[in-house]
Amino acid sequence: MSPALAARIIWAKELLEALRDRKTLVIMVVLPLVIYPLVFIGLSQATLAQQEKIEADHLSLGVEGSPVPAELQAALDALPDSEIVTVDNAKSAVSAGRVAAAVTVPPAAIEGLAAGGQIPVGIVFDGSSDRSHEGESRLRKAISDFVESVRAARLTKAKLSPEYIDPISLKTDNIAPPARQGGFILGQILPMLVSFLMIGAAFYPAIDLTAGEKERGTLQTLLTAPIPSISIVAGKFAAVVTLSILTGALNLLALGLVALSIPLPEEIQGQIAFSVAPLPLLLLLVAMVLLGMMFGALMMAVAVTARSFKDAQSYLTPLYLLCIFPLMISSLPGVTLTASTAAMPVVNLALAMKQLLLGEVAWPLLAITALSTLAFAALALTLAARVFSMQSVLLGDDGPSALFRRRAAGLSRPPVPTPGEVTTVLALVLLAMFYGTLAMSGAPILAIIHATQWVFILGPPVIAVAALRLDPTATFALRRPPVWALVTSFAIGSGLWLAALRVLHSLTGDWIPVPSPGMQALGEALAALGADPLTAVPLFLGVAIAPAVCEEALFRGFVLQSLRRRLRNRHAILISAGLFALYHLQWAQMPTTFLIGLIQAALVIYSGSIWPAVILHALHNGLALSSQLYLPEDVLMGTPILAWLAVPAFGLALLYHRVRRSTGRGAPPPP
Repeated sequence: MSPALAARIIWAKELLEALRDRKTLVIMVVLPLVIYPLVFIGLSQATLAQQEKIEADHLSLGVEGSPVPAELQAALDALPDSEIVTVDNAKSAVSAGRVAAAVTVPPAAIEGLAAGGQIPVGIVFDGSSDRSHEGESRLRKAISDFVESVRAARLTKAKLSPEYIDPISLKTDNIAPPARQGGFILGQILPMLVSFLMIGAAFYPAIDLTAGEKERGTLQTLLTAPIPSISIVAGKFAAVVTLSILTGALNLLALGLVALSIPLPEEIQGQIAFSVAPLPLLLLLVAMVLLGMMFGALMMAVAVTARSFKDAQSYLTPLYLLCIFPLMISSLPGVTLTASTAAMPVVNLALAMKQLLLGEVAWPLLAITALSTLAFAALALTLAARVFSMQSVLLGDDGPSALFRRRAAGLSRPPVPTPGEVTTVLALVLLAMFYGTLAMSGAPILAIIHATQWVFILGPPVIAVAALRLDPTATFALRRPPVWALVTSFAIGSGLWLAALRVLHSLTGDWIPVPSPGMQALGEALAALGADPLTAVPLFLGVAIAPAVCEEALFRGFVLQSLRRRLRNRHAILISAGLFALYHLQWAQMPTTFLIGLIQAALVIYSGSIWPAVILHALHNGLALSSQLYLPEDVLMGTPILAWLAVPAFGLALLYHRVRRSTGRGAPPPP
């Protein structure tokens, strides 16, 4: 039996079993078509009934101040279902609930109006009360009527026309066709809604077809069949994607039918049309398929490592939240589908759907979106296929930690941390950085910089090494570096910073379309510190030396040394560099940070020492800070980059030669 045929058989089997389940049919078909109309109709009717009840309530409205101008009193008396009472103190009366809202009138209001002046009138209401909001709305209407009557009387007395005080008659002309206007509105709602539906639709099928079968004991029967693991993964993945698309489409159809039943206001009925051309509609369906593939692959890759249905739910809940974060980015104003955002997973599909709803079809960007999505889905499926080939994960009690174990198990207790301990420490570092910097919000910037590095970043791994009784030399790679590694680190660190600044400068407009006031304020504060000789030295220690020691100890020590004992060197380098890039939490810096992390990790692995990476990191940060503080931007950006890259190119050539030599005779084992 061919692998493709086996995958199709497994897909048909899983899909048939899912559709035979009454609970699945109820969740997929009955609930969307029944619950959404009930919820929308019920909520809309309840909201309208409650609003009408509040508007029809008889309210007591207060007036503070006397005498009240006759025109204002007439406007107040004309309010329907309202009783106007005089109060001594408007705030006390509203706070005590004696009146829903109150208007304050100054003592000399009549004289001021008679003299043609302006009088200050205020409204007091309780923003936490619906009745008080309604009272404020009624008083605002009465005051508006009063203002119109006074304005008309003054114009008549002065023999002036209304156009005299309104010299411009403004008219706006919206040239967007009704279909494009409707597409713009749908683009603000539909991509997020579809993505949420697809995530929820892939959630339970991914768990049931992996961890659910493992818990029920039916996975063992499938594994006894002479079928490659990739066929099993492909068949189950196709079933998850199919169920996800069906569920998402039915949910979307139910929501669409409910939305169509809600009439548009008369004033905008001719301005908006919710329609999509055939080609964008077809591409929208393709985007939904890609969304299902993306979320299905991610959730299968995670759920298959769980030992039970309950564990899988615990594993997938953080993944669910992580999938929501890119969707929030896609909804930011000004973020559009560009060559950069088209390569970002999840974000690219949401932005592509927004573009298609506007009727715009940019084939190159859509191609990048499709290829990047398929690439990420393929990576997730590759991980799931590896899990299916490991009986220790599928049938044993090891759970996800078995993914990081070499085929030939080494020591029972290695001198470096386990993947679970690394994950815990990274979580503690993030928590310490967030809450620590929040607690130090009023402290000097230099104190925050040094505390972040020495306490929040370096503290958790050092405490973990002491508490777990790990070997500090092995965990942090504290060994004497070879001469070639020192030369390489000095060469790369002396010039790579300029290339990183150039790339960062060119990517900022696409990756961060809205400037960050916080980052601008931080740059101004650092510039002020660098200009003072007394603070320049602590600044360079905090920005260059402290990150070089603390961040390298965490990522190239604690994290990398754990990974390289359980993964191939290239996999350990990629994962540690990815974590290092994500740690900085700035999209524009991620490409350069990831590349530098690759170089530093390779230096540490093939030299056996962390010190070359520390030197490279310190030179990179120090020279970059010096250039930004003391060199004009035109000089910095106008310098020929090839002249600066000659020395780092020599260092990269040395590192490449060392890697090739080590690979040729076998990668160096963990010390």
